[in-house]
Amino acid sequence: MRKITCLKWFGFLLLASAVMFAGCDMGTDTVEIRDVPAPVITAQPTGGSIAIGTTHTMNVEATGEGLSFQWFSFVTPYEFENGLSQQIQGATDPSFTTQVFDAEGTHNFYVIVTNTDNQATGRRAISIRSDPVMIGVNDPDNAMFPIITLQPENVGNVIFRRNMDIPTLSVAAISEDYGDISFQWFVADELTNLAGSEIIGATGSSFSPSLFLDAPGSFYFFVRVTNTNLAVPGRRQSFSLSNPASVDVIPNPNAEEPIITVQPVGAILFLGDIVAPISVSADTDDGGSLSFQWQTSATATGAFTNVSGATGTSFTPTIDTATAGRHFFRVVVFNYAEHATEEQHANIVSRVAEVNVTNPAVITPNLTVRVADLTGVITGATPEASSTQHLKTYNITGYNLFSLIRASSVVNCQSTPF
Repeated sequence: MRKITCLKWFGFLLLASAVMFAGCDMGTDTVEIRDVPAPVITAQPTGGSIAIGTTHTMNVEATGEGLSFQWFSFVTPYEFENGLSQQIQGATDPSFTTQVFDAEGTHNFYVIVTNTDNQATGRRAISIRSDPVMIGVNDPDNAMFPIITLQPENVGNVIFRRNMDIPTLSVAAISEDYGDISFQWFVADELTNLAGSEIIGATGSSFSPSLFLDAPGSFYFFVRVTNTNLAVPGRRQSFSLSNPASVDVIPNPNAEEPIITVQPVGAILFLGDIVAPISVSADTDDGGSLSFQWQTSATATGAFTNVSGATGTSFTPTIDTATAGRHFFRVVVFNYAEHATEEQHANIVSRVAEVNVTNPAVITPNLTVRVADLTGVITGATPEASSTQHLKTYNITGYNLFSLIRASSVVNCQSTPF
């Protein structure tokens, strides 16, 4: 129920023709607009397998105030989806019986149910279409045509990205001669089930198109359902084709910001050490192309400038490790989304990685350093073990203690003046 207020102004009624049809008195008036509700199909028509020379009867059940029916037949999915099906003359009841079929094959039908209320002040009629119905006409010497009882459903629009969440497509079918049912999915670039590319490995009753779609576009997936019956004397395989389910992958209007999965990591170097490469890992959800630009700065928060030629996921800084100093690096990750319709570029900046070249502490000359392994740490060591197993004394003059500790895997260090 809708309400519309009609206004009178200088003797003229300012309102849409639809409201005039509903009726407004001169002056100010509120009119209630009532639309007829859509019918509800409570029992869909069903198909099945029949023999040559016979007919098939289909029934539909629906609720509504003033129902009418019209049955249609179609050959191609394009006719079904675009309202180009063949209207069957005289087939205007809830029940419809086909003509006698004199040859093998599959035939498709549906019914449109209309609810009409001429007393409605708004929309007076609305229609709904039933599910498509398949009838298989069979030669008794051959395998029966499988009857598809559940068609794959259209998905509609999906925004293109690497990890698209697309519903699984499913089909269901029966074989009335108890043959074995098998499936093979196909994809086409137009609304058809007569030509398409076979999808390798897609041989189940369900199929997920998510991993198959790698670019924007319109895709139509259909399945060939085959019935194999080795007990018949004639043709042992018969197949039926499902209606194609459409998936429209539309471009993301804007490139998405890249995702850095592994941030660059800095390092502490001693004088004379070799500089190791710094690396980054990144990804993007919209399938764009990634590029990289490494940058350097004298401070962690200062201005960064591009490092010439450093445009890969890894680069080795040019640092003179003969001199102590702090060096800062970061990388800008760029995403170029070719299919984006508005902004094709996006970027993200990594964390700052510091490479610190330091002059480590030097032991004062004439210092005795004793390196003791704690009791119990060395396998088999006991308090009664010889002193050489637990205590080692080094006379060090001007030696790098940090390097000694790093190289000898000590547990505890004690030092006393010499």
